[in-house]
Amino acid sequence: MIYLLLDDLLGAEELDRLKQQLGDKGLQDLNVTSLDGQKNSLDELIRACGAMPFLAERRLVIVRRMLARLEPRNPSADPSRKSGRAELAKALADYLPNVPPTTDVVFVEESRPPAGNPVFKAIQSVGGRIAESKALKDDALVDWIEKRAKRKGGRIARGAADELAAYVGSNLRLLDKEIEKLVIYAGAAEVTSQDVRAMVSYAREASIFGLLDTIGQQDSRAALRKLRELLDDGGAPAYLLVMITRQIRLMLLAKELAAAGRSREEIGVELRLQQFPRDKILQQIRRFSLAQLEQAYRRLLAADSGIKSGQTTPLVALDLLVVELASGA
Repeated sequence: MIYLLLDDLLGAEELDRLKQQLGDKGLQDLNVTSLDGQKNSLDELIRACGAMPFLAERRLVIVRRMLARLEPRNPSADPSRKSGRAELAKALADYLPNVPPTTDVVFVEESRPPAGNPVFKAIQSVGGRIAESKALKDDALVDWIEKRAKRKGGRIARGAADELAAYVGSNLRLLDKEIEKLVIYAGAAEVTSQDVRAMVSYAREASIFGLLDTIGQQDSRAALRKLRELLDDGGAPAYLLVMITRQIRLMLLAKELAAAGRSREEIGVELRLQQFPRDKILQQIRRFSLAQLEQAYRRLLAADSGIKSGQTTPLVALDLLVVELASGA
């Protein structure tokens, strides 16, 4: 059987299921071959497929990112390289119907290949299994979170699942890690919204976003109230200063990238941000000019210097900073 899986949580679980079918860990080690599709040759793939299973009915050959290697990258690239990719793609497509029946080949790709990819079409023609990983949204994503928590032996309130989805977004790998952490934290109890806010890093970031929202609105009273809420929730002044500094720095970088014409997705990749923090930052930079962000960053550095030199305390520095930033002084 030929498989095409995406390199995401669902793809990883399907690959793990295929490995488990081979038997215990020792047999898996003997009957699984992993190849780098960006580097290994077709001959190496054919040799791996042709090997006989050892004390098992089947063996598994995993090939990562080979289909991506066959995609044209640059229209003006060297014609000989383009010809070489085309020849490799055709040779691979021609070989797939001849994979021994005792071998399962799993192609793992970062994204779904275009329908015109010759190897993709060859996988379809031999009856290969092509995994579809559609992005979950809204109620479907919240339903998935609830089911995932049950699968891990826990329970999560609907409202908590909704908040978790809002903070983390649709990245199932990240969600799975956060659900694991929350279920362990809650124990026999149901995971609540309060648990999510306490344990999930994105939720803590959201609290900082709320403070920056009030600063951006030039509402010093609301900003101070928000600051008091964060302090009452156990946020240490020094930690809050670090988080505010990080957010202002990210906003500065996002502002510059947006001005350079970079897309939402490109900015997220460049700043290594997931969907929720990326979208919040892109919303917030509309409320600040580049000059305001630069001035805020300078004040944060000055506050840090004052704390380290003993001229002030983190709490006093934080209070003054929030008032100054929110008043536009």
